[in-house]
Amino acid sequence: MTDQGRAPHGDRWAGSALVASALGFACCLGWAAFVYPGGTWCEPEKVGYDILRSFFCDLLHARGLNGQPNTAAPLARAGLLFAALGFIPFWLGTPRAFGFGGGRALWVRGLGAASALGLLAVASTPSDMWPVLHQVSVLSASASGVVAALLAASAPVATGAGRWLRVLAWAALGTAALDAGLYAEQVFFPKPCAVLLPALQKLAALWILAWMLATAWVLLRGRAAQ
Repeated sequence: MTDQGRAPHGDRWAGSALVASALGFACCLGWAAFVYPGGTWCEPEKVGYDILRSFFCDLLHARGLNGQPNTAAPLARAGLLFAALGFIPFWLGTPRAFGFGGGRALWVRGLGAASALGLLAVASTPSDMWPVLHQVSVLSASASGVVAALLAASAPVATGAGRWLRVLAWAALGTAALDAGLYAEQVFFPKPCAVLLPALQKLAALWILAWMLATAWVLLRGRAAQ
């Protein structure tokens, strides 16, 4: 904390925006999954959303993979937009939460901004309408986000909060990098049924969300480096 126990205004803004965007993402995606008509790439006839076998991006389709109209698409798009917007205060605040600056901070913020723009593109290019653009957007967002996370997680930290944030960062980085690698393999060497990839996507999302909320807590509590 600061000597007066209060976070600077910019940190409070970033922390509040992070919490709001995380809640928006979780609520919209949860609601979208609840109303999704059904179908997975492994079982097209399946009813409802399967958290282990359905992709987030399936929720963006005009129709479920079982062929039924998908009223979940606007909710899913809103959820991904919340996530993309949340990445902006997250990557801006990450160097302060860890306690590093200089050129590394600039790279983390720049690559993080590129990742946020890539996620905006993912939300705007559902794979049933723009399959190639969707794949390029996912790969671009993933690559820039993974490099930004690697730079943050490997930085020397100047605060006690930064040390335990680094644990979350490495967990998020490891699962997200593996997920991105498997997705790239699926793009270039497609298989009709990717068994591990959709489940790993959810695990990576949970670790990223945990890291984002922990960063928000550090910023809101005024424990970022001054």
